[in-house]
This record gives sequence, structure tokens and C-alpha cells, in this order.
Amino acid sequence: MRNNYSAIVKISLLQGVLYLTITIMFSLLSPSIKAMSEERKTELVYLLKQDCGSCHGMTLKGGLGPSLLKKQLEGKSKEFLAYTIANGRSGSAMPPWKNILSVGDIDFLVSYLLSEGYLVEETLNKELLDKELLNKREAVQANAILEIDKGNGI
Repeated sequence: MRNNYSAIVKISLLQGVLYLTITIMFSLLSPSIKAMSEERKTELVYLLKQDCGSCHGMTLKGGLGPSLLKKQLEGKSKEFLAYTIANGRSGSAMPPWKNILSVGDIDFLVSYLLSEGYLVEETLNKELLDKELLNKREAVQANAILEIDKGNGI
């Protein structure tokens, strides 16, 4: 039994080393994140929020899967995160994305999750939502005043 476990561990380590080697090779060959079109970046952010959000929560604060917010990702290497996205998590609902996303796509998603830009975007979305709610409240108040004025014959 011990020999089987050792063999499994060796195979797993070999797979990890092989993946990292391939990732490094493809990252050198694939276009950098900076060269990625804004349209593709937008598509990937949409995928993150919709597809990943279906398990990790629409705000990525956690759900079936763990939180993907920057604070919860601290201490995890970019390589670990990229490997997890590419290969999924055995024994969990996390699927592998390597057949759907390129290495460059995965690198962008990892950088996006770890960036301050993600937090800025989250804050802006909250501010827009707050502004929208304020506008609705003002509209309700204005309608209420009109109704009161109509009742008073004004």
C-alpha cells in the first residue's frame, strides 16, 4: 500500500513539474497580458463574474467554492492559482479550464484577482448602486410630493 502511495505522490509531483514547465514555455510564447485586447479582457472579467461566480458567489465572496477576494487569496502563489484554474480541484466541483482558456487568459484572471483594480471596480460598482438607489428614493419622494399637492388642489 505504501508503494502505491509513493507512486501516486511521485506521479502528482511529476505532473506538477510538467505543468509548470509547459506553463513557462507557453507564457514565453503566448502574447503578454499587456498585448491582450481590451475586448478579450472584458470577456474574461465577464466569465469570471458569471461562470466562476456561479460557484464562488456573484460577488466572489464565496458560495459552493471559496472566496476569490484578494484578501482570501493572500499567501497563495500565482502559480498555484493558475494551476488550480487550469486543472481544477480533484474531489471538488472546481472543473479544469485548460481546454477552454489559454495560458494567457489564465494569467490575466490570476493577475486580475490579485490586483487592486478588482477592488477599485468593486467599490465603483457599489458607488453606482448607491447612486442608483439614491436617485430612486428621490424619484419616490418627488412623486409623493406631487400626490400631496394634487390632494391639496395645487
